Amino acid sequence: MQKYIDFLEHCAIDPMIYWRIPEKDSEVLFEIQWRSTFQKSWRFRKVGDLFWQLCESKQLTDELRRAGVDLEFFTAKIKYTILQQVAYADKIVRDARNLFGDEPVEDAIHESRQFMQQLEETIRSLTSKGELPNRKKEPFQRPKLQLIRPGETHH
Repeated sequence: MQKYIDFLEHCAIDPMIYWRIPEKDSEVLFEIQWRSTFQKSWRFRKVGDLFWQLCESKQLTDELRRAGVDLEFFTAKIKYTILQQVAYADKIVRDARNLFGDEPVEDAIHESRQFMQQLEETIRSLTSKGELPNRKKEPFQRPKLQLIRPGETHH
């Protein structure tokens, strides 16, 4: 399930997604929400509870399992949500082709793929070496601040 959670976090078009998922072997429902703009983007609670439990994506599966959420059902819902996002992205591409024509859309897709590939290669090379290339290790120096009063000139 983690690969679906990661995909959703990085590729979702919607900034917020909400599900109602049953407890395993029970009629109790949980609310699960993903919000792209929050540091801890996942939260869940039993329907009717006042407070949400916040968590990060890496802990979500364990937290939901401990709470008793039906993980198979939730996995199926996440897959369906991803496929909805794909269908919407396809509609955007088709509508863009109608607006701009095939060639500009293909060019934009090609340029985006090249950029993403270069970005991934750069990240891979930086993380494999452990530090930024050609970066000098100099001690931090605080900037020298100077008060300039109205009417004075700075030299």
